[in-house]
Amino acid sequence: MTSPISREPIRDKVREILVDRLLDRQLEPGQHINETELAAEFGISRTPLREALLQLASEGLIESEPGRGFRVTEMDVRTGRELFHLVAELEVLALRRTGSLDEETLERLREMDRRRARRPEDHDATEAVALDIRWHRTLVEACPNRQLLELLDLLRQRVHRYEYGQARKFEQIGVRGLEQHASVLEALEKGDTEAAASRLLDHWNYAAHTLDDWLE
Repeated sequence: MTSPISREPIRDKVREILVDRLLDRQLEPGQHINETELAAEFGISRTPLREALLQLASEGLIESEPGRGFRVTEMDVRTGRELFHLVAELEVLALRRTGSLDEETLERLREMDRRRARRPEDHDATEAVALDIRWHRTLVEACPNRQLLELLDLLRQRVHRYEYGQARKFEQIGVRGLEQHASVLEALEKGDTEAAASRLLDHWNYAAHTLDDWLE
């Protein structure tokens, strides 16, 4: 059971916990959110909880139903693809703004991919997605446009719900994504940012077009 939350700001901590539950599917698409139970679990009043829920609703992760409270936003192929394509365009823009990466950053990216499983029996979906999230953030962390990075992080939270679903099916995803990561890094090692950006776009588009392999 989750320990009562005591550190400020309470609203932000509650939001962080709920985002984690949404991403790892402890809160399933379409599920009603019981505010009374959550407030009791966290040991807080309904006010900061509701503030956190309203923030999540503004981010599109949950929906407010008049007179009925909140429920987790449903997932569908069309929405997923729209999100993947949007993140793709913004991440490519951020990479172009970032330019060449130093060797230390490239090695960090390589190490993250080395830690990913190559066999079904070694695969852990939660670990795989966590590493993938870090990989994509690290790729563009030096982008000078901070507003762009903040917008990307906001959209990624919605995309990651779909990525967790994909990652559960290793027999479908295999190591294709890792091969695409390596291709992006190969271009960056040569100092060819434009080739890396093109390959990154292909990587996201591939992920978008495999959504219906598991979602439907």
